[in-house]
Amino acid sequence: MACRRRGLTARGARWSLLAALSLLASSRPATASLAHETTAGELRTAYAALREGRAEEAEALFAALRDRAPILADHAERLRIDALAAATRHQEVVAAASRFTERHGASPVVGFVWSALGDAHRALGHGDEARAAWRRALATSREETRTLALTLASAETFVAEGRLEEAAAVLLEIWRDQPALEGAAEAERQLAGLESRLGRPLRGAADWAERSKGLAAAHHNEPALEACGRALRQGAALPTPLRDELALRRATLLFRLRRYAEAEKAYAALPTEPAHQLGHARSLARLGEIEASIEAFRAISAHARTAIGARALFLTATLLEDDDPAAAAAAYQRVAGEAPSAAARNEARWRLAWNDYREGDHARAAALLDRLIADTADPLDALRPRYWRARALETTDPEAARAQLARLARKFGFTYYGWRARQRLGLPEPSLPPFAEPTGSAGSLSAPRLQRVELLLAANLVAEAESELAALAPRARRRGERVRVASLYTAAGDFHRAQRLMVDHDLLPLARGPLPKDRREAWDLAWPRAFADELEPAAQRHATPPTLVYAVMREESGYRPRVLSVVGAHGLTQIMPSTGHRLAAQLGRAPLDPVRLLEPATNLDLGAYYLQRLLQQMDGRLAPAIASYNAGPTAVRRWLKREPELAEDVWVESIPYRQTRAYVKRVLRSVHVYRALHPGLDAAASTAQVP
Repeated sequence: MACRRRGLTARGARWSLLAALSLLASSRPATASLAHETTAGELRTAYAALREGRAEEAEALFAALRDRAPILADHAERLRIDALAAATRHQEVVAAASRFTERHGASPVVGFVWSALGDAHRALGHGDEARAAWRRALATSREETRTLALTLASAETFVAEGRLEEAAAVLLEIWRDQPALEGAAEAERQLAGLESRLGRPLRGAADWAERSKGLAAAHHNEPALEACGRALRQGAALPTPLRDELALRRATLLFRLRRYAEAEKAYAALPTEPAHQLGHARSLARLGEIEASIEAFRAISAHARTAIGARALFLTATLLEDDDPAAAAAAYQRVAGEAPSAAARNEARWRLAWNDYREGDHARAAALLDRLIADTADPLDALRPRYWRARALETTDPEAARAQLARLARKFGFTYYGWRARQRLGLPEPSLPPFAEPTGSAGSLSAPRLQRVELLLAANLVAEAESELAALAPRARRRGERVRVASLYTAAGDFHRAQRLMVDHDLLPLARGPLPKDRREAWDLAWPRAFADELEPAAQRHATPPTLVYAVMREESGYRPRVLSVVGAHGLTQIMPSTGHRLAAQLGRAPLDPVRLLEPATNLDLGAYYLQRLLQQMDGRLAPAIASYNAGPTAVRRWLKREPELAEDVWVESIPYRQTRAYVKRVLRSVHVYRALHPGLDAAASTAQVP
């Protein structure tokens, strides 16, 4: 089966490709660099011949490259096999592929060769041999496109042989167990066709139940709910535990889809267990039935020493804050003293301190925050109480407050609270080293393995390069090694894996920001100008600050263009299909197919437009616009109207929705980092009031 190729179109990917191809050249002797460039050129030439249909020429070129460049022998031979297949020389493919699997069984591309072997056997009419080879290919990789293609091919060979029951079993497995595969609708279509030909249904209640589980796990909530309903309607004879599991999944899916009235009834119908009662109480709260919700939470919170009981008690306190602050404080005190987890106890202590701060009792708030700081081991978790302790001291000891804010700004400059401290002190943006292409260090990584990636990227063999990187990434244990691998991921257009490689291992250094001795490359990889060719023109077109769009994309999707959220939001800026349809109509465009929200250009264009609309609605105020993107402008206008004179840092900390509060902080932090890394990027487009 043909493998998927991905072009390198984003500006960020282009500079990273150039950087990646110079990584090793800078440390090689001139003769080695020349040989490297020659090999890359030969690979490009051979692959161009294959891509342009000159299969015989490509086969000869790949054979010569295999013999001259041992570093790429397995890749060259695999591509030679592709050329043989393109030339319909199927017997030679079988012979060459069989030799390959014996000689290069550990190669990252052996799965592609097993796939080619299966295709050749199919062309020769060897159905059993084809399916056996495809099974070996599937065992080497679970890449979605290949999984679906090989499964469909196996089913087609069974159908061609008249073995309909076996074809149905193959299709049923993919339909039931991997329903979220991209393109899986084709498997469903073929399965329905086989049901018609066989004259009986092939999918029972248990199959629908398993399908709903996979769809729910992949956040395909609407089809998961439909599958769940089919299972419940057909499954009178299902075991009681499975029916209970389905009923709970249905309630959870209704809650995810914000169908709270239905969710409330679904949770109420479940057996009386704390987890089910918690879902019921949360549904009541979302419906605005506060008194009923408080009573429902209290029914669970009697057991504050359990995780669910402590959570219920905490949520009870949040609902009581406005109308009965004394009862809220008592509930927080219980959580702070009885909750089983340190995180839950500290969050309750924070709420007590924050409420004291809001009431103007800054001395009491500072004392509570001192204790909270002392009990918080993680320096990043301690930033919130440290910042607000400094703010609490401003009225009683302004010099001490300034000193504490200065330490935060200096030591944690690339965090939300470090940025707020810098802003509070009136300090300019930090001075950063000039932009430079990443270099990194090979360290303990194999230089030949890195060279293989470079050569493959030079020929735009992205899937093959990523198969090499998947093996290299776990071995990158030092920051220089991670920079090296992350820059290659970026060159392959995979900004998400590049960012995660840096963030997962260098969270604290990234939060501190570049020191004078540092190169800035780790920060440029953790906050890349991803999809710049699509994003920056869209931001310019809609007069939206590019740094805001970059920041929203980072926090919404982690630079993954095809990601779906638990509530069904799509793509890079996580737009709901209904929102996308409305935005497209406002722009005078044709009705929007939700699948197009998975395209970077479409998603970023609508996201930039929507952000500009929100900025206009919020009078150019960045924090309320960001909050509106998460919680909706109606709720944000209500919060602004309730306390219109609040300082912005207090307003953000007072956002009632915990998820939205955290989201606004993350996006503002990323806006700050992008502006620090790329001064002037917003100059042409931004109309926002920079806080």
